[in-house]
Amino acid sequence: MRTGASQGENNEKRDQFLTCLADLAENSIPRELSDRLADNPKLAEQLDFSSTGCKFVAALREEYLPHLDDLRKMPALASASSRVRLKQMDGEQASQAISMPGRELVTAEVSENIVRVVAGNSEGKPFRELEVAPAILSLFCQALNNKRVERNLPQVTNDLVMGSAGAVIDDFYHYCVNDKPAAVRRLIEDKLVTESGYRDSIDLDDAKMQLERAGVPGSVLYELVDKRVLGIEDYGGQLRLELTHDVLLEPVKRRREQRRLRAAQEPPVSWMRRKKADLLFGRVCSGHYRRNRVSPVGPLFYSFVYRSTPRMRHRSSPRPPRVKAFES
Repeated sequence: MRTGASQGENNEKRDQFLTCLADLAENSIPRELSDRLADNPKLAEQLDFSSTGCKFVAALREEYLPHLDDLRKMPALASASSRVRLKQMDGEQASQAISMPGRELVTAEVSENIVRVVAGNSEGKPFRELEVAPAILSLFCQALNNKRVERNLPQVTNDLVMGSAGAVIDDFYHYCVNDKPAAVRRLIEDKLVTESGYRDSIDLDDAKMQLERAGVPGSVLYELVDKRVLGIEDYGGQLRLELTHDVLLEPVKRRREQRRLRAAQEPPVSWMRRKKADLLFGRVCSGHYRRNRVSPVGPLFYSFVYRSTPRMRHRSSPRPPRVKAFES
């Protein structure tokens, strides 16, 4: 879609692109080329119609599959028999992804420790049954290598892995959410993690509505999906929002505990408002009595007692004006 173009122009460009894409996927002559061949038959001599068709691969996240199914122009792509679901890597695959390109920097033992750290909550699980998120594994390995270079180490060591485990994941989560509104962070911390510390999910539409009630556009969730912090899963036709991996639980729980601790230490809002009103009233009285050379201590003390006594507080509210009836 072109920036600055009208919605009609963008829709037209999109339809043209999908039409050309469908021709490639179905191994048919594009309409534009067909029209040119009709106008200029000699052009066909320059083309080799006996060549084999091209291979076409479309990679997309699962939440976009319903949109792919709507593309009736491409039955080859819409067919379930032509699809392959890419799952998270298991422990052995993740270890190979680390050790094969970096065998001079990482030993097999260190590679296994990296995989277990990134998998999170992996104690007691067979190595092959671990589930590793490729995006987080890539981030963790990049951070480890940067620390190795900073310390001028020839290889990544186990001490470096264990010392960086929590910090790397924390930094990743903080980097992704720190620039987001507080309502987004509260949604993640309160709705996507249970009180006992396990991952939970929320209906995607409900999550959007909660943010919009707080004045935050629901589209901000897709930014976190792109950053691999959040994921959208289809549960029986219902799209639900959740954290992408268990390894993100610890930083989310820490942020939640810190927020609740700050809230518990802050004074109640009603107390703050009453205190501000007392200070404002005190400034007015102080200015009045200073101009008239009278000590303001008495009125200020009276103001504090008057406004702090529960039995008298309701009297400080303004009374409705009295209406007098005049006889003609």
